[in-house]
Amino acid sequence: MVQQHFIHFFIAFTLTTLVCPIVIMAAHRFMALSHIDARRRSTSRTPLLGGIAIVIASAASMSLSQSSLGFHLLLVSIPVLLIGIIDDFKELSARPKFFVQVLAASLWVTTIPRGDLLLEQIGLPPSIAMLLSAAWIIGIINAINFIDGMDGLVAGTLTIVFIMLAILFNGNREMSIAMIIFAGTSLGFLFFNYPPAKIYLGDSGSGLFGFVLGSATTILQPSLNGSYAVLVPMLLLAYPQIDAVLAIMRRLINQRPIFKGDHSHLHHKLQKIGFTVPQSPFIIYSVVMYCAIGAYTINSLPIFPALLVLAITTGGLIGALALVFLWDKILGSRIALYNHSVINQQLSLQNKRTGTLRSFPGLLINLAKISSEFQRFTPTMTHKFAADFSALVKQHFPEGLFKSVNNNGIIIYFEQPLEITESFLNEFKSALKTMFREYQVLESEEETLSDTVVCLSNNITRGTGELDEVAKLPVKRAA
Repeated sequence: MVQQHFIHFFIAFTLTTLVCPIVIMAAHRFMALSHIDARRRSTSRTPLLGGIAIVIASAASMSLSQSSLGFHLLLVSIPVLLIGIIDDFKELSARPKFFVQVLAASLWVTTIPRGDLLLEQIGLPPSIAMLLSAAWIIGIINAINFIDGMDGLVAGTLTIVFIMLAILFNGNREMSIAMIIFAGTSLGFLFFNYPPAKIYLGDSGSGLFGFVLGSATTILQPSLNGSYAVLVPMLLLAYPQIDAVLAIMRRLINQRPIFKGDHSHLHHKLQKIGFTVPQSPFIIYSVVMYCAIGAYTINSLPIFPALLVLAITTGGLIGALALVFLWDKILGSRIALYNHSVINQQLSLQNKRTGTLRSFPGLLINLAKISSEFQRFTPTMTHKFAADFSALVKQHFPEGLFKSVNNNGIIIYFEQPLEITESFLNEFKSALKTMFREYQVLESEEETLSDTVVCLSNNITRGTGELDEVAKLPVKRAA
């Protein structure tokens, strides 16, 4: 059995390494290339269409293994693959992708034999089990898509997860072989996706892998009895689930679209606290392996010892996450304060200002949204950013005076009345955005800086109007 698995793994791995260069050339030929991605810190366009390489290598390996269930899994994943390929060429909105995910998940839960779903095995009615299983699949598809923001992260993570699934499916030979084949394709793809990546999974690859992973875990046959059986896939996939939940909560709180990327995922935080791009994936691999071993352990024990292991594993995971977030917060505050002090020196910021804000126009430049990005700056880069930022501000406002507020804010004001037209304000925002893009501190190319540069002329709604009160007063969004 082990020898057979190794052979299938090696075949899938070899086929993937042979197919990937062909797909890379095709992606260049048909211009299926990524945008310059600040989230990945990429400076060039990289081939997409990773899903095509995965499905070709997987299908060829399945044909040699004669895994009919594996073939069935690939077949029902085709809608997700196709919509992903379209998205790799022309970025789609979330709605059509969600519709296709629902379609594919419905196909899976309605075409497998009744009674095979994990939720059916623990006693739920078939209709409810099918509904919840479809929802789980859709959630995992999007969770895998969320964490696909760093070279090598998803491919390496899924190699570990698929190997563990092959072990957990020891009573189901066809699914066990299918999982080891996907593990081989993941590892083969990692050779071309490890930083600096020569190809990205793209939406086609992350969607395909997410669907396969979500679907496979709906038919696990764990040895535990009762409803505790669902803990096995939940712990196995703890990392992508946690990262996705945190991302959704963060974007809802910040009133941002849920599916718009940002720089605050767990892998980004690892970079911000000092780990390099090649180091960060290995830290996450260790976390995923930790969760996989925990899932295997609770699958092999009676209920009460399993719950104890679950509590210990969960506690360790929460502790590690808390440490990363705390480290990020402390280090981020110190570095942001240092960077702001350097900018203060460049601009020669005023300590005092008499008079009221109502009597003259002014601008508030709020650097809070990008301050966390300062954490990856070296001292040399910090001073260069401060010099460029100060030169840009002084170029546009040669008569301006400057005041610091709240460590992250800068007010530009004028001794003599000055009209700030909308066209001039937009010109300044455009120049500022260009500079921020060069330093890769924007969360996305679509950032408008509407919350970063705010005209204060008519935005003070209460208080005496003293400049020191600005940080405490509500400010309208710029028009």
